[in-house]
This record gives sequence, structure tokens and C-alpha cells, in this order.
Amino acid sequence: MKASILMIIGLVSLLSMNNIKFDFGSDKDGRDWEILNDGVMGGLSKGKLELDKNSIKFTGKASLDNYGGFTSVKSHFGLYDLSGSSKVKIRYRTLGQSISLSLENNMKFYRAYFKLLLVDTEGDWTVNELYIKEFKQFNLGQASNEKISNAFLSGVKRIGFITSEKKEGDFMVEIDYLIFE
Repeated sequence: MKASILMIIGLVSLLSMNNIKFDFGSDKDGRDWEILNDGVMGGLSKGKLELDKNSIKFTGKASLDNYGGFTSVKSHFGLYDLSGSSKVKIRYRTLGQSISLSLENNMKFYRAYFKLLLVDTEGDWTVNELYIKEFKQFNLGQASNEKISNAFLSGVKRIGFITSEKKEGDFMVEIDYLIFE
């Protein structure tokens, strides 16, 4: 009996490991997320992050001055095993610029990463299901034809959101939750 209970507990914890969830509203995830602007390469874009009652809000202004053009907000470095996930559910809204969801498996910003464009909602809340296989690889803003692999997904170190257009202007993205399934 004891062995059966331990086996069930182990199985449940193993299954829940592949369900990575950020609930920025009710669980208040996001306190340790941080802004990374194009200033790391000389740019002048600015981003601001705030936890709201029911969400995390990322706002700012993208600038093309000084070879800039992006700003991002990212989770703390960790190990997020997404190899058992085939999709991600997200409730969000955007305004002003296209935003992408990004996945990184290296701590160096200049290494290749994967991202997927979120549909612009023009300020309205929406719930979307995005398929992991549709993420595209990028390296310093340049797309490649590389497909996302289980090896990459098993070693994701950071999850984030990044402005996706090389376009000046204000933007806002507000996220309620993000669930990898």
C-alpha cells in the first residue's frame, strides 16, 4: 500500500513537471522577471515592468537610434523542461507593437533562441493556443531555418517576451497567464 502511494505521488509530480505555468494574476508570478533592453548592444529602447492586480504589464518605447530596436522582459534563469509540451496557452493583450514569446537555452544573449509572434490584439484581451513546433529560431534578430528540437526544449533556461518589429514607437503587452502543456 505504501509503495503504491509513493508511486502515485511520484507519477503526479513527474507529470506536473512538464506543465510549466506562470500565473501573473492570482499566483503573482513574475516578481523576479527582468527587463533587457537593446542597450546591451548600444541601443536606446526602454521597457518597464509592473505587476498589476491580475497580470504583468510590460510597456515602453522601442527606438532605432544607435542601432537599437528591441526591448524584452524575461524570466529568471532556471531550468524549464518543456520537452513534454506541444503547445502553450496564453491570455494577453497588446497595443502598439508586435510582441513575440521567446525561449532561450543559453545564458548568453548572443546565442540562438526561438520565438513565436503573438497576434496583435489592439488592446483587447484574448486567449490563444500556440504550438511549440511553430517557434522559429533567431540569432541576434536574424531568422534561420532551424526547427525546435526536444533537446532544446528539455534545457530551456529562460522564457520571455520581446518586441518583434524593428519599428520605433510605444508598446504595451499585458499577460494574465502562460501555460505550457
